[in-house]
Order: sequence, then C-alpha cells, then structure tokens
Amino acid sequence: MHDAADVIVLGAGVAGLLVAGELAQRHRVLVLEKANRVPETKYWLTDAGCVDANSHLAQAIDSNYSNIAFIAHDDLTYHCFGAYRLWDTSRLLSTLRTRLEEAGGEIRCGTSFYSYSVDRHSALVRANDERISARLIVDCMGVASPIVAAEDAMRIDGYYLLYGASFPRTTDIAPVAFHNLMLSDHPSYIEAFPTSDDRLHMILISPVEKLTAASSLRADFEFICTKSPYARYIDSAASRERRFLGGVIPVGRMMRRALDRVVFFGEAGQTNPPASATALTKMLYHYSSFCESVSRCLDAGTCDAASLSAAVKPVVDLLNAAVQRSLFRAMLRWRSRHFHAIVDDLVRLNDHRFANDMIFATITPRSVIPYARGLLRARAYTLLSTLGSAAIPPFTGRAT
Repeated sequence: MHDAADVIVLGAGVAGLLVAGELAQRHRVLVLEKANRVPETKYWLTDAGCVDANSHLAQAIDSNYSNIAFIAHDDLTYHCFGAYRLWDTSRLLSTLRTRLEEAGGEIRCGTSFYSYSVDRHSALVRANDERISARLIVDCMGVASPIVAAEDAMRIDGYYLLYGASFPRTTDIAPVAFHNLMLSDHPSYIEAFPTSDDRLHMILISPVEKLTAASSLRADFEFICTKSPYARYIDSAASRERRFLGGVIPVGRMMRRALDRVVFFGEAGQTNPPASATALTKMLYHYSSFCESVSRCLDAGTCDAASLSAAVKPVVDLLNAAVQRSLFRAMLRWRSRHFHAIVDDLVRLNDHRFANDMIFATITPRSVIPYARGLLRARAYTLLSTLGSAAIPPFTGRAT
C-alpha cells in the first residue's frame, strides 16, 4: 500500500508553499522537500502592489525602501525610486507553512523525489522508499527537478550564480541593487539590503552560461566582506551569527508548461526567466489564479498535458520574457565598462518608471515605442540595444 493525496507539490521553497497553501483550501495536499528543513537560503525584494494584493502575508514584510542604487566600478550611481518591499524569509515561510497546515496539508522534509509514472486516473510518485499516489503533481523544484531535466521541459540560456550571507550590521547602509565593485572582464555584482533587525543581506551575483564551481565567487565575496568598503558595515566580531545565502537561478524558456498530470510553477516554471526582483513578485501576483486554474482541472478530471497547458498561462508575458533573456545574454558579454554604460544611460534617462518596468518585468507593448524614443533622446544606446533586440521575437517566436 502507499499514501495518497489529491496534489503532490515538489519543493518547499516559497513557490511550493504558496501554491500548496492555496490548493490546500480545496484539496488534500502533500509537499515533498529533499532538504531536512524548509530551505531559507534566499531573500526577496518585491514591489508594494503585490503586498497589497496579499494582505494576509503583509506581516512578513521586513523593510520598506524608497530607492535602490545601481553603482558602476568607479562609483557612478543611479538611484532608482519606487515602493520596494523586502520580505523576512523566515516569517514569510512560517506564514505560508501555517496556512498550509491549518488547511490540513502536510510537509515531509528529507524526502527526495526521484521518479514518477502516470495512468489515466493518477500519478505515482517515488520518493525515498515511498510510493505516493496523487491526481496531480505541481513541480516547484526548478532546474533541479528530475522531470524538467528528463523531459527537456526547459531550454537553458544560462544561470545567475548567487553566493552570499546575512551578517549582523554595524551601521546604516542604503540598499544596493547592483554594484560592480571590482573592475573585470566578466563582472559580478553585489546586492546589499539592510534589514529592520540590524542585519545586512549581501550576495554576489555572477551571470554565467554554464554551471561552474563557486570557488572564485566565494573568494571574491570574502574579499568584499573583509577588505572592501562594505567591510565597515559588517560586525566581524559576530561571525558565528553569519548565515549563508545563495543558490542557482536558471534563465531560459519553458518549452512545456505541463505534462500529463504534471504542471510547473516557480522560479524556473511559470515565472521564468527571473530577475533580481521579478520571481517572487510575479508569483505573488499570479499564484492564486494559477491555483484556481489547477483546481478547475482537478474538479473536471482533465489533468492531461493539453488541458493543463491551456488552463495555466505563463505569468511573464512574451515581451518581458524576451527583454529579460536579452538583458541576460547582454550581461554574459559585458565587461565592467559595459555596466558603466548602463548606469550612465540610467542617469541620463532619469526615468524611474522605465527602470522599474525593467526590474519587475512590467513593460507593455504600448510603452515600448515611447521608451525607445526616450532612450534615443537620452542617447542611452546600451539600454536601447537591449530593448530593441527583444522587441521583435515575442511576436514571432514560440510561446514560453
């Protein structure tokens, strides 16, 4: 005999717990997580609107920022103004977990999914030494998913490698979105966000085409923490309170949104490709409608690939997905001088609405031409080429 559930969610990160808690209001939900505890190795920045749309999660907000900085290697700085919200990862995950469990859902940590099979009526999930029957699998494991890899469900352009930590903070620091501190032919970028409890979340981000060892990233990060100007903000005497942050975020396109009795969601699912502030923002705006569509399929007994794909729409539209991929491909080629040109473009353009639309992937087809004209008038040619190279493929290429 084996256990049974209506829905099995693979992965207990933010994406998995978002959809699990929502689906548990109507269905029996089981979450499988390979780690021994719910992972807390990332933090999230979003806009204010997605907090307003999820008032039941508002208690998990840590900090409000009115601006974030983009800094070139020679300290040229652009301050982008907006309504930014930093989430407390522990509180957010705890809130989502409580919602799931109060609805009767369950999380099993230390349970590694490795295979599944389907028939007309159900899916049989294999994890550790268990076999668990379900009517539907929601895969939130991203690029680490055996299903994504085996079914060629995602076409990878490359990855953002993230390596960092959360430290006790000694003094105030303004939030930093992207800082190319070290002059380089393949620059990496510091992201630094102060928290309300006097900590500093800091990560070094490196865009790469192929996965590589993080040893050089680790060495650069240690230099930044101990010898660079950022060292003054870190309480080195409290090294035991340092908490690891990091991960691997894929950039690419989903070739399939669903398989028979399997649907994808998360950073490498419906919200792909992610940017610094895109992934959770998109998930918070769209997970409820995603779950509503999934529930309709479950109620109607139509969990085949075609029905699920038709019901569950991508939450990053074709235009913004193309812009994000175009930006990522450009970053793979950038030297430090190219990022300097980007910051210079932003300073001369001085259009915070455009910058936020790039950050949160909210460019509309109607705004493309006005933005292009503004970039041309400001002679912001590096940004213009990135926007221009993405403007045509979404209307002629394959849906993501």
